[in-house]
Amino acid sequence: MLGGVLAGLAIGIVLLVAGAHWWLSRYLHGEAFRKLISAKTSAALRVEGDYLPLHWSGMTVYSDGFHARGLPGAPLKELRVDQIRADLEVSGLLRNEWRISGLDVQRLAAKIAPSSPVAASGTSASGSSARVELKPLRIHDANIEWTSGSGSGSVRRAQMAVKFGDGAWEVSTSSGELSFGELQAVRIERANIRFQRDTAFVSDGLVRLADGAKVAVNGQIGLASTVESDLVLRHDDAPVERWLPADWRGRLIGKARGESKVRGRLGEMDGMTAEGSIELTGGKLEALPVLNRLALFTGSEQFRQLQLHKARAEYTWTPTRLTLQRLAMESTGLLRIEGACVVEKGVLAGEFDVGVASATLRWLPGAQGRVFTVERDGYRWTKVRLQGPTNDIQEDLSSRLVAAAGTEVIEDTKGIVQKGAETLIGIFQKLTQ
Repeated sequence: MLGGVLAGLAIGIVLLVAGAHWWLSRYLHGEAFRKLISAKTSAALRVEGDYLPLHWSGMTVYSDGFHARGLPGAPLKELRVDQIRADLEVSGLLRNEWRISGLDVQRLAAKIAPSSPVAASGTSASGSSARVELKPLRIHDANIEWTSGSGSGSVRRAQMAVKFGDGAWEVSTSSGELSFGELQAVRIERANIRFQRDTAFVSDGLVRLADGAKVAVNGQIGLASTVESDLVLRHDDAPVERWLPADWRGRLIGKARGESKVRGRLGEMDGMTAEGSIELTGGKLEALPVLNRLALFTGSEQFRQLQLHKARAEYTWTPTRLTLQRLAMESTGLLRIEGACVVEKGVLAGEFDVGVASATLRWLPGAQGRVFTVERDGYRWTKVRLQGPTNDIQEDLSSRLVAAAGTEVIEDTKGIVQKGAETLIGIFQKLTQ
């Protein structure tokens, strides 16, 4: 008797499993399931969209794509996803949960235009109380365009891994090309970005410019005009030639590195601020007529190719004012400049200590006794004041040297400090734009 009951129970279980498998197979291959996941995906992304027909191999599903348009007020305006693959985990079906893992997309194209705070995702699709859980998504070719109060930009040909959360997405990328406004496109080395409402939080970002310069990025970016950005940028291996006027390229060489803290709403340049430090490595001045003349007058050939063993400064910047502090430039054993200056509305005012090696002054009559009167750190020092429009800076050193020497030959050296200052200010202005 007991054996018959057990046998009947076993047969019933087999029939139940077989029936459940048959029902599940029919349901998954039917329109109802395609409409369910289309509705769930659309609700999560705040779009109206549909999956193309589904194809099954066991519990692995394939679709040629998902196409959608954003709902009014939603940040996602257009979306096209091609060649989708996913695995369905059956363990949650008894709890009315659809767990989808192994998500893999060949290509994604999206247009984003944040216009209002994004509501948290997770809204249930009408007509079904089933819960859909999406595991991390892998995208092989992501192409995203956006426009917002902070400008327009795009990411192209990026490889991404996307994690879905409650009201937020987390994106990790290891390749791609980033462009923003009129700026030259940069190559993405890596980045981790968390999108929450209308803010993007960036960590461990690294991009490389076309000239080989590297920029590390951390902080937050406001995707709407009402949200402030607060970024820390660390740049390295940036060739200084890219910021120089054409007639100075090849005359001043070297690479810049430093750190900048940028704050403000990216769409409102009037409120932007930046502060940080910058340093020039491997700097060299050469092929300058003024240096050739100075080499002739002082009898020092080192001026013909002036090695800058130190060149650094701290700065603060707003759209109307640039302040350079703790500026120090040195060609060891030959020349050293220290000081600070302010450039406001195109007008410069500053004071510098200029130190020159005693040996280089022997051919300049009266220079040591009447101009370079202070001796410290192996140099003879004097103060030099600069002022005037940045394209016509006036300095007070030349006139004092002329008066000290009492000869017209010294007039040929006028403008050395002026030209150097103009070049330095130009570099800092370009770096902070």
